Amino acid sequence: MTAVSADNTKHMQANMLTAGCMYVDFPVASSTVIYRNTFVGLNTTGYLTSYVTPAVYTGATATGTSLRGIACEHVASQSADGAKTCRVMVEGYFTYYFSGVAVTDVGCPVFASDNATIVADATAGGYIGQCVGRNKANYGVFKLNPLGIWAGNILTVVTPALDLCTSGQKILMVHETDNHNGLMLLNCCAYTVEIHACTGAQGVATIQHTADTTIGCTLTAVDNMADKDVIVGSGGAIFNPAAASDDAIVIVPAGKQVNADVTTQSDEAAVETGQIKIFATFMAM
Repeated sequence: MTAVSADNTKHMQANMLTAGCMYVDFPVASSTVIYRNTFVGLNTTGYLTSYVTPAVYTGATATGTSLRGIACEHVASQSADGAKTCRVMVEGYFTYYFSGVAVTDVGCPVFASDNATIVADATAGGYIGQCVGRNKANYGVFKLNPLGIWAGNILTVVTPALDLCTSGQKILMVHETDNHNGLMLLNCCAYTVEIHACTGAQGVATIQHTADTTIGCTLTAVDNMADKDVIVGSGGAIFNPAAASDDAIVIVPAGKQVNADVTTQSDEAAVETGQIKIFATFMAM
């Protein structure tokens, strides 16, 4: 499946299971069409849009929406935020196309790589829930739980690949609408998904919030790092074992996104390679 720009009539419409499902009416963002039976999320101001997976971006703000569920109706574009609402399935069970699904996939977490595609790659998009069964060839049964990235007051994050060879490149780690009261970064690490062989400057990714303010953690790739080598976050009181017990930490203000930003571009030897994927744990304040 790929992202769709019309009501999705082939799969979720006929196969969505209604028993035990929960629905919420979300106000829709202006100048936005919501397509029935597609994944939807919230924009930076909390209004419903078609789901957009976090993507690598060069600029002031990382992009992506916060996944909330499956749209149960079509909503035409409106001129003002909240002029219309859309009923969204936020919890329950549904069947859907899942390429190559096997009985051994039961229990695995699944993710949305766009507004109409389910994948098993945690770095490809927003967490949907779990595969709980195989319906038939290429069709699975899923438990919808898009807020499962939270466990109590702990939030876990896995990002798509970030290229240390491109200065200013950003990737969204925490969406604004998932940060209600402020966040503290508990731990952060990364691993290389390409060989990193720099001849000069080492690639550095800095964890920061929306205002490009560092929250005290950097990830530095050293020379000759092989594929799947680990990079440990350092620089803040939480990450440095030698830090004094009264060292200050930087709290991410409520309502701010968290992103990773390539603040020092890697000076590569011959071929520009040096991508990393980042894993982090945050605690809600």
